[in-house]
Amino acid sequence: MNVDANGSIYSVALRATGRLADVQRAAIASLPGRFRLAAGAADVVVLNPTPGTWPSDLERALDQGAQAVLVAGRALAATGAARASLERAAAARIPVLLDTPYAGAVSWRSVSATVAADVDPEGVVDSVVTWPADDPDQAGARGRALLDQLAVIRPLLGDSAAWLRLVNSSAGGYELVADDGPVATLTGVRAPVLTRLDVDVVTSRQHWRIRFDSGAPARPVVIERMDSDGIASRPLRYEGAARATWARLHDQLTGQEPIQVEEVFLGDLELATSLFPLR
Repeated sequence: MNVDANGSIYSVALRATGRLADVQRAAIASLPGRFRLAAGAADVVVLNPTPGTWPSDLERALDQGAQAVLVAGRALAATGAARASLERAAAARIPVLLDTPYAGAVSWRSVSATVAADVDPEGVVDSVVTWPADDPDQAGARGRALLDQLAVIRPLLGDSAAWLRLVNSSAGGYELVADDGPVATLTGVRAPVLTRLDVDVVTSRQHWRIRFDSGAPARPVVIERMDSDGIASRPLRYEGAARATWARLHDQLTGQEPIQVEEVFLGDLELATSLFPLR
């Protein structure tokens, strides 16, 4: 690999473009002792999450000798093609991570298991995600928003996630509900400015209130738990999800974390494509 004398700095070819590329560039700059941008061939390749084609883009990067790949977001694609490309990388021990702005946040990862344990079969799980109205690919933006939403919500619902069904869909949004387990509603809305995810988990004992804002990558996730004793807020952590993803990628490259196929993402993808088939 193209690394420094300490074997820690990996070169990165940024093939992603637009706002997502700006987010990744900022995350790379925040880890100067681990990665550096490079022109031409590099150890790590960053790809755009292009709907339908990102698995073939990943295959191409592997064919060209990439030692790791980061897809700068999550997008719809055929589940079989996505699984095949990810399993090929895992078999070759090549890390592949798909960035996600909400589930990847360090603050959320530190508390998600606790929130999931508090979900009551008689309770309510409600979430609203937005995507930018000025995105020229509205179908792709909607798919990315749904996948990012599912990355947070499916682990909370457990087996009940299999009962999610589409009850409303239009150019401006969608609504999913679950027919089993807790009352669950997943709403997606095309928004003029905000790009965010709001989650509320309500039971007879407490109310979790979680607010993500991917439009401001360094803005902390707001996590509050309300019960009979009042409101308890989790400490704020000013670290964007993209930076945490790059730190995980470095850990996999250096053997500090095992290389795994993202099975949870493939489950999200299978559900999302059943609701919004690729055209």
